Formats: sequence, structure tokens, C-alpha cells
Amino acid sequence: MVRGDYLYCPENTPVSYGKWFQLTQNPRINVCNVCYNKFVAPSNLVSAFTERPYEFEEEITCSFFVPRVKAVWRECQQRDSAALLAEYASYRGAIKDCAGLTAVDLSTHPVIYDLPSGDINDFSICGACFEDYFVSNGMAYHFRQRSATDNQRLVAEGRSFVCDVAIPMIRSAARAYKDHDWNTFVGWARGRRAAPDCVGEALVQDSRRGWTITGVDRLVICEACYMDNVAFAPLEIRTPWQPAAAKPGDWTCDFAHNFLHTGFQMCTSTKNFETFKAAATVVLAQPPCTDKGIVNGTWFVLKGDETNDAAFKMCSSCYACIFLTSDTGDQFVDRKFPEGETHLCDLRLTEKNSTVRNTLMRIARAVGTRDMEYFATYARELPTMQPCPRDSWVGGPRRLFYGTGQWAACVSCYREVIRGSEVESLMTIHGEALPAGQEYWCELYSPRMRRIFAQACEAKSLAALETAAEERRQVNKLVIAQLKLQTAQRHNQMMMQMNMYQNAMMLQGANSFAAAAGETGSRYGNDSLGWYETSAGADGAAMFRQASNMTLGMPNLSGLRAQWAAVE
Repeated sequence: MVRGDYLYCPENTPVSYGKWFQLTQNPRINVCNVCYNKFVAPSNLVSAFTERPYEFEEEITCSFFVPRVKAVWRECQQRDSAALLAEYASYRGAIKDCAGLTAVDLSTHPVIYDLPSGDINDFSICGACFEDYFVSNGMAYHFRQRSATDNQRLVAEGRSFVCDVAIPMIRSAARAYKDHDWNTFVGWARGRRAAPDCVGEALVQDSRRGWTITGVDRLVICEACYMDNVAFAPLEIRTPWQPAAAKPGDWTCDFAHNFLHTGFQMCTSTKNFETFKAAATVVLAQPPCTDKGIVNGTWFVLKGDETNDAAFKMCSSCYACIFLTSDTGDQFVDRKFPEGETHLCDLRLTEKNSTVRNTLMRIARAVGTRDMEYFATYARELPTMQPCPRDSWVGGPRRLFYGTGQWAACVSCYREVIRGSEVESLMTIHGEALPAGQEYWCELYSPRMRRIFAQACEAKSLAALETAAEERRQVNKLVIAQLKLQTAQRHNQMMMQMNMYQNAMMLQGANSFAAAAGETGSRYGNDSLGWYETSAGADGAAMFRQASNMTLGMPNLSGLRAQWAAVE
């Protein structure tokens, strides 16, 4: 295998590295080397594609993962021309991509498809997923584009939208079934939408159904994780799973941990399920990998680092789930430490911070392209790496930064982006701590700022980067100030409404006391408010109605997010 070649198609996972080919007529069509060798190289249209550089700025996904693209490609081969694929890419490029499982404002996604038949209750999908998955599988006629009137009504009601095909199992079913399988697709989609969502590491009630594997004690995953990850996996991967026997007491889903979920994804690619069973056995038997460290653990280091006490090391759980399941475990050896010592794993995949995210991306690149030297270079610096603060302000003597007086980058982003660049020598600050009381945030975690940095390298000038950093800070100040103002206004409205409710109740209570004391008649009020024995009763009713009719302004989060996203 050539360095940079993928062993498996990265499918819809965005990447910015590896061996890729691009349709010359339209660069929106990108094909990984696996799909290129499978679909393009044997065809009569191989000359329509050109190879991309090994690394590139924007993240891309494999176009041939999409069923509609494959269908158009088959027609191109029949016509002996790639023009139709180029035309389709332009057409598809005008449709907003699926937002995934993130709820979005309906006004920003006007093209939505529903099921008029009601076969799946409240089932709706975005225009992108309709094009990608249903037009080519013969199921498109089951859908109807939602009218502008219906969309406007839902917008007025404050309704948001989540595409149902963003649910992994439903997307897998859409890829797997054709029109004659519509009822089967409907059954799967209904079942998945009825399954309770995974609650992460929280306890699951014992009445919920779980799934387990014969031969792996204590492993259990929830129904949602089974459907999203296992149900449409290769046959040899899904066969060993079975419904778990009733468990006494509550339990947690083991796929909530980065360990096992990532390990399962690895073995799904390699189709070697025995490695996952071995990894699961290790994880469930070993103490958890935490920031508190592990006493008397089993440790693994890179080959050649067996005697280096400062070298990168990882616990047996991280090793098993990442490298054992990806068939790259031979790059590491176990390391013994004196009895009773506590050591900290340098991966700590259970944590949720920028360093872990960056590490997982680098691992995916290394194991996906079998370029383990790439990971080794990164891993040897990982023990001294601090998480990127991103847009959070940080300071203190242990927080080193790089840059100039106008912008700053953390150690992690320096190593990833700046080191060895054409403008490094133009920087005035190199790995220094801020003076006491001062703070900074990192500019270079942002893809936009990294593009501007790349342009600065070409121009051999930091001026544009400094201008962009200043603009970014000013917008952030404005957004934060607006958010605080809107939040304060809403708080004041809520307090006013609460006081009005309290006063209304006091007035109506006074009216009730007067009535109980013998006050008779209904002389106060009107037909709309009702009639009361005292003016207090009528005033209280009017005040209660006024409070009920108050509209509490919500902070304009979507507008503020849009302002920040434009410069982030």
C-alpha cells in the first residue's frame, strides 16, 4: 500500500488529506482512491479526473458514497461523457447541505419534503437528503415538497427542523433499500424513531431493551446505538449481537464511551470483529481511563520509546479500542512500570476537549491511510500538549502562546499550523506566558483564520491576519454585549410578568375575602373579564390577563450566531 492511500472509503466523514481525485469539469466531485480504483479506473472516463494534492485546506467527503452520484455516474458511462456528472454537481451544489442532527431554523431550510401518506408519522427530510438518497432508489414519489405556506406557518409557530435522514440508521436504510422495499424501510424508520435516544453515561432503566455479545461479559448497548451502529453493519459484524437478558437494576450504554464506540467503528471497516470483542473485554476489565490516572495499569508506548520515561504512553483500553481494532497494534509495545505507581494516559479519550478531538482526527488519518509515522510524530509531543482554548479567554504562567501583540495562537495550533511556516520568523512572541492578569484566546483553531494564515504565508506578511483578528475580537465583543443586553431585557420582562401575576393573585384574594365577609353582588368588571364583588377582583383579573398576554422576547441567538460565524 502506498502512503496516503485509503484502505477503506472515508464515506461521509469530512477529511482534508489522503489520495483523492477530482472531476476536472467540476471540482465539487471528489473521489477517494478506493472508489476511484473501483468505479473510475476501470471505466472509459478515467481521463475526466485529476489527482488532488495530498493535503488541502477544505474538508471533503467521498462523492461516490452518495447513491445519486453513483446513478449519474452509470449514466455517464452509457453516454461516454462525464458532462452529466458535472452538471449534476452544479445542480446539487445549489442545494443547502443537510445540517445533521442539529435543529435549524425552518426559514434557513425552505426545501423540505414530507410524507403525505403518513406512513411514518411527522417524517420530514431536507432537500439535500431527498436528492442524495431517494431520487435514485425509486422512493422519491412517496414524498411531497412542503408548501411555502406550510413552512411559513411553522416558522411563525417557532418550530425548528431536524432532518430524519440525519439519524444514522435511517440513512443506512435509505441507502440499502429500493422502491419495492418501501414497507421494509418504513418499518425500520418507525422502529428507530420509536427507540428512546441514547442517554450517554446516565443510568438507563432496566425496562429498556439492550443488546450484548456472547462471550463478552457485562457489555450492553442501548436500542438506539444498536440500530445506528450495528443493524446495517456487515453480516459478520451484526450476527454475534443478541438482545440482552433482563438486567437487575439500572445500567449504562457502553457505546456512550469514546473507547468502545470508536473501536466498533474501526472493526466495521476492517471487518475483523474478533478484535472488537478482545477490545471490549479489555475495557470492561480494566480501571477507567481518567484524568486521575491509573495505578498498576498496563501501558503501551511507541516502538523505540521503551526506556524513555517522558515518552508518550497510553492505557490498555485506549490501545485496544483504537489500535488493536484497526490492525495497527504492531506499532506499539507494552511498557512495565514499578508496582504501585500511578500514571496518566496521554490519550484520555473519555475527556471532551480540543486536544482529544484533534488527537482523534490524527488517529483517523494515520490508521485510515496506514501512515503511522504521522501519528508517531504527533504522539511524541502529546504529553506536553495543552488543550486549545479556542474562543475562551485563558491566562496564567503555564499557558504559553505564540504570535504578535495583535493575535495569539496556543501551543497546539502553533505546532499544527505555524511551525516551519514562511511567517514564523515575523512573529514577535515565541512560546511565552502572558504577564499576570492578562488573558488571550487562540485565533488559529478556526478554519477561516487558518485559511487567512495560509494566505499570509503566501504573501509573507501578517498584516491581513492581524486585521482579521481585530475584526474577530470586535464582533465577539458586540455579540457578547448584545447577548447580555437581550438576556437582561428578557430577565426584566420575566420579573415584571411575575410581579403582575403576584399582584393579580393578591387582588383576587382580597376580592375573595370580601365575598366571604358578606360582600354581595357583581358590580365590577365586564363581560370579557367577568364580574366581581369588588374593584380589586376586576383589577386582579385585568392584571392577570395583561401578564398572560405579555410576549417574552427571546435572545436572537440565530442572528448573533450568524454574526459570529461570519468571522469566526
